[in-house]
Amino acid sequence: MNSIKDKKWTHWERRRSKKINSFNFIYIIALCFIAYFPILQSDLLWNNYDQITRSVYPELESWKSIFSPSIFWNENPLALISYFLESVLPFNDAFTHRLLNILLHSGATILLYRLLNRLHISGAFITSLFFAVHPVVVQTLFWPGYRSSLIILCLILSCLFLALDRKEEKARKTALALSVIAALVHPIAIIIPLCLFLNAFAKNKKFKLANFNKVIPYTITVFLLIILAETFENNAVQEFSQVSTSVQEVRPHFLYQFSEYIKLIYLPFGTSFFIPVESNIEINASILFPVLLFAAIYLSLFISISTIWARLLIMGMSVLLTLLIYASWQKSSFLDGSLALDESLIYIALIPAITLVTGTINAFVVRKIPKLSIVWFSFAGLLILVSIGTSISRGMQINGTLKMWEFFNANWSQSIIPKQAISDYLMNNPYGKYDIDDHISFLEFITERDGEDIERKIQLARLYVKDKQNTNASKTYESIVDTNETLDKAILEEVANHFEVQGLYREARIIRNRLNEMAQ
Repeated sequence: MNSIKDKKWTHWERRRSKKINSFNFIYIIALCFIAYFPILQSDLLWNNYDQITRSVYPELESWKSIFSPSIFWNENPLALISYFLESVLPFNDAFTHRLLNILLHSGATILLYRLLNRLHISGAFITSLFFAVHPVVVQTLFWPGYRSSLIILCLILSCLFLALDRKEEKARKTALALSVIAALVHPIAIIIPLCLFLNAFAKNKKFKLANFNKVIPYTITVFLLIILAETFENNAVQEFSQVSTSVQEVRPHFLYQFSEYIKLIYLPFGTSFFIPVESNIEINASILFPVLLFAAIYLSLFISISTIWARLLIMGMSVLLTLLIYASWQKSSFLDGSLALDESLIYIALIPAITLVTGTINAFVVRKIPKLSIVWFSFAGLLILVSIGTSISRGMQINGTLKMWEFFNANWSQSIIPKQAISDYLMNNPYGKYDIDDHISFLEFITERDGEDIERKIQLARLYVKDKQNTNASKTYESIVDTNETLDKAILEEVANHFEVQGLYREARIIRNRLNEMAQ
């Protein structure tokens, strides 16, 4: 390396983190609340429509249940404790739940800002703002059961920030303790030693084992504890079975998920929340292109591995690759168990993905063409405003109970879950923009696909009567009494009365006989 490059390298290696303006923290928190305030208006929290167990919290009798092995090793105990703590606060449960989620996300963003500043990543504040208001974050903050992702991210960022402290030995000991906690509660803690290893790799021009001595304690600790936690979890699974009705055993193709998650990160302007997966996935050019482009860029960087910028990009892409592989191997489901893409799986992956782009552009513009800095900052500000607008729009689509189920119904038209929720809402509230024909249509769809849903069959029959569709009402009542289900006397009396009004005396007599047998 020539003297000029050596001088540049020494400058980069010895420079210190910039002093952070405290007002930047206020900006971050303010933008988070601006972007996600609509979700605070929703009253829906834990519900019976979601047939997939996102968290075991609703099934627990008390906070003491968390420490039973079958629960402790199957779910993040810190998240479960936080659910119990929020339940004792004198506020609306749904509001409190999402308020804490937004605060955790704001805290994670502040930690990210401080970490990127300590790593000397160009454009740390811009990167943090993009992460703070990214539209993909909405699902993690809104839907109950995803707080584990928020907590583990805070743990990871805190651990990395303290581990990279050059002066305080106490800080590094605290970082090691945090790595222990992180490894016990979530396997994604594996990125802690990975980030520390890659940071040492990026900082040093030549590969020497001595440069990685500080990484060894974290590597050993995290790997051993993850293996230990997974072992206990596998043993605990034999005692505890998560409720997951109708979940398909297959999962989307790995390359399909990898490609789609990349698109969601960089083009987050389509539909969100449990994105439907095509039933017959064919690996075509649209799927392969993002994967091949990522691989080509990643491998080409090794050609210039002797340069600082190449090693920093390798660091970012390696972390992103790890997180995308983890997300793409997971199987996520919609409320009824249908396969879906889950945006919460790429919540942490947003960080390296955003940093790669904003950090690279900011470093290039500020250092190479500083005259264009104002153009870059203006463009970045515009994109942040667009992200805020998109996040607000997503929140507005789901900030009311009925609006949320209508949103799901539009995106999952063949699922009965949204229609069940809308039908139940119409049973207990004024129709508004709907009419009785719409309600009947929802119930017909539900009962055709779920013939065992007696309660909604009864609702359908009553609506037929109300709408003077007496023939359909009679057929529905007949299907109800023909089931093997044990029916209440009141229901049988209702059916008998209907048959008598319609002149179906033989059918009415059969029902009366059943009532007499029940009375005896």
